[in-house]
Amino acid sequence: MVYSALSEYAFVRKDSDIPPDIAICMLYIDNALSMRALQEMMSADSEHKSASGAGGHKTLLYGHAVQLKHVQSEMYLACLSSCSSNDKLAFDVGVQETNEGEACWWTIHPASKQRSEGEKVRVGDDVILVSVATERYLLGFEGYVFGNDVMRLFHGNDECLTIPENWSEHPQHNMVIYEGGAAVNQARSLWRIELIRMKWHGAMVGWEQLFRIKHITSGRYLGVIENAVQLYHKDKADFDLTAFVMCQNKDPKKQMLDEKEEEGMGAATIQYGETNAFIQHVKTQLWMSYQTSEVTKKGLGKVEEKKAVALKDGHMDDCYTFFMALEEESKSARVIRKCSSVLNRFLKGIDALQNEGHHSADWARVDLNEVLKLMEDLIEYFSQPSDEQDFEEKQTRFRALRSRQDLFQEEGVLNMILDTIDKFSQMEALPDFAGLIGEETHMMWEEIATYLYLLVAAMIKGNHYNCAQFAAAQRLDWLFGRLSNPQSAEGILDVLYCVLTESPEALNMINEGHIRSVISLLEKVGRDPKVLDVLSSLCEGNGMAVRSSQNLITAYLLPGKDLLLQTAMRDHLYHKDKADFDLTAFVMCQNKDPKKQMLDEKEEEGMGAATIQYGETNAFIQHVKTQLWMSYQTSEVTKKGLGKVEEKKAVALKDGHMDDCYTFFMALEEESKSARVIRKCSSVLNRFLKGIDALQNEGHHSADWARVDLNEVLKLMEDLIEYFSQPSDEQDFEEKQTRFRALRSRQDLFQEEGVLNMILDTIDKFSQMEALPDFAGLIGEETHMMWEEIATYLYLLVAAMIKGNHYNCAQFAAAQRLDWLFGRLSNPQSAEGMESSRQLFAGIFFLFCC
Repeated sequence: MVYSALSEYAFVRKDSDIPPDIAICMLYIDNALSMRALQEMMSADSEHKSASGAGGHKTLLYGHAVQLKHVQSEMYLACLSSCSSNDKLAFDVGVQETNEGEACWWTIHPASKQRSEGEKVRVGDDVILVSVATERYLLGFEGYVFGNDVMRLFHGNDECLTIPENWSEHPQHNMVIYEGGAAVNQARSLWRIELIRMKWHGAMVGWEQLFRIKHITSGRYLGVIENAVQLYHKDKADFDLTAFVMCQNKDPKKQMLDEKEEEGMGAATIQYGETNAFIQHVKTQLWMSYQTSEVTKKGLGKVEEKKAVALKDGHMDDCYTFFMALEEESKSARVIRKCSSVLNRFLKGIDALQNEGHHSADWARVDLNEVLKLMEDLIEYFSQPSDEQDFEEKQTRFRALRSRQDLFQEEGVLNMILDTIDKFSQMEALPDFAGLIGEETHMMWEEIATYLYLLVAAMIKGNHYNCAQFAAAQRLDWLFGRLSNPQSAEGILDVLYCVLTESPEALNMINEGHIRSVISLLEKVGRDPKVLDVLSSLCEGNGMAVRSSQNLITAYLLPGKDLLLQTAMRDHLYHKDKADFDLTAFVMCQNKDPKKQMLDEKEEEGMGAATIQYGETNAFIQHVKTQLWMSYQTSEVTKKGLGKVEEKKAVALKDGHMDDCYTFFMALEEESKSARVIRKCSSVLNRFLKGIDALQNEGHHSADWARVDLNEVLKLMEDLIEYFSQPSDEQDFEEKQTRFRALRSRQDLFQEEGVLNMILDTIDKFSQMEALPDFAGLIGEETHMMWEEIATYLYLLVAAMIKGNHYNCAQFAAAQRLDWLFGRLSNPQSAEGMESSRQLFAGIFFLFCC
């Protein structure tokens, strides 16, 4: 078994003027014994004491004693007799050359209650190490600054030390600044503290301790010449240029910093987020400070910029606070540095190849195998989580992936890859291209070309912001234009699919030429799934059909061709008659990794267990047939009076979002009852309105009119008037108030669901029918009396639905509505209903008074 050390140790080379190479240090188990065997060995003769690796257990169990050997130095981790801590009961931990005595023996104990003494130690377990000699726990100082830590240096509350976005080696652009806002989350603001003249490169950083500051993404060191603060290449970063110390204040006692190397791991002094420190350049004795100036930035105008400088006295607020970078940020920043280095050398080599030929020095420095391996590694680095991972692992992977995509986009690596693709296209367009690069490298060149597009697709997949930058006419023309190259078509199709699905605004910019280029590729390669995916994504966005693209595709693809076999459209809500098991069956799950069960095996017995609790339980909902999760999709829509607003549409997705869980709240009894009444009322009235239209257009023999049951409509009117009746005088005060609240709730719900407007539309239809010259003959004598009853009931129902409800009455406070009402008084059959609506006028009068 091999264990990676929590702190990375590395020996510093004696030549302290050159930054050392940091070696990753590991410890391995050199010997493992049970406590009983260890005690027997300690009490035995001296020849048995130091028998390293003699015997021991092949299986490591909790409670065993182990010796841990440092791989690089071949020394043993030991509990030392010294104590550098303020706690006099503590002991220092280091390494020693021999394994004699109990000092280098440690017992292993489980850190989790899920493990117990005597069980096997498994890979990935959290363990506690206890020194056999002192019976002290091995403790790591968390929250303190160690050498080689990656961090951000905050100056003040909201600004950190960083480099400009347009930084370059040119003296005019080689500067360090203080910036807030988005910069505090970007990789360009990450630095690493590297200790100088310390035995352990990963020791704790203390006051007046020599160190260098390395910028992660550029790989350069912070240095001072005169009072200018700049970044310098490793080869130029000598001691005088790049050595700094931290001080508690600006009046430190002068110390002999170069007298000797520090021993041990140092004391826990500088704490993340707490300690304020001033940074001084050792050679010049100048303090890291700032200088403000006014600069003009594109799109912002004149803004104040803080430039890092070194001053003799500086300012009172020159202190820094340190915040450790996230592990994912630190890792991504190192990958960005490597990627930028290789791509910059590659781009420089391509320029030299184009201008000077394949004998140029810059092209000779390019290693195509290195570039190809970089592409493969980056595609793997940005790969999506696998289906085999559980829900928690997937979400962790998605968060890490999104962070990587954002950091690479912010640091300009995505644009660098697109520039490389452009350079490739320029080179391939040259007439003597094949002869220029040679036959040996031609195949590798084509592989890199394909990988470049696959890498772009991996860097933007699932990231709306990264995809959105392609939602421009010029970018889309650039992408679709690349489809003519069959070698790179696979990668381009991946990019296009990501852009069209993650950035629906791109669909509005698709033109006829784009679609024809995809169809021409389909004709060349046949029914390639990736081509069909792109065509499908052109037809639909945010759950809405893109008719222009659909029409163009059918016009160019369907006639005379058999590439597409069948198309179909379906609704999102289904009638009861169509709602079969496969279409409408769902299950609730605690997470998105439920155990697969035989859902249709048998019916459950009894009442089941009390599991889902209102207002408490969070549940994910999964469609049984498709195994898709109920999720959402956001889009921007234009609403009257509100402008552009974000709308969330319910969709079913394979993975969905982290916040797809539902919480359930029981509806009030009154709401539930009203909703069922609304459904019944809407059904009857819709059928009635449809029947009246058919009666007017086709006569009383029409099928839609034959389906109308006037007795049912009349009974509905009577029931609704009773449903909206006012409380009686015989009820006491409490009963009245309860009835008023229920009545108000019913009136509001019917108004919000449009039932009131539906009744008013029915009244208008009645008026249109009664105005017909052959109205009496059209409906017949049998139904005429019932028709008049329904007409009266409609007005009585409107009165009941608005009585005592200021909001419902207020919608009639318009000249057109009032003319409509008073005009109906000419009809004696409906006058009773109009008279009963006098509370309507009282409400309107109240509105005028207000």
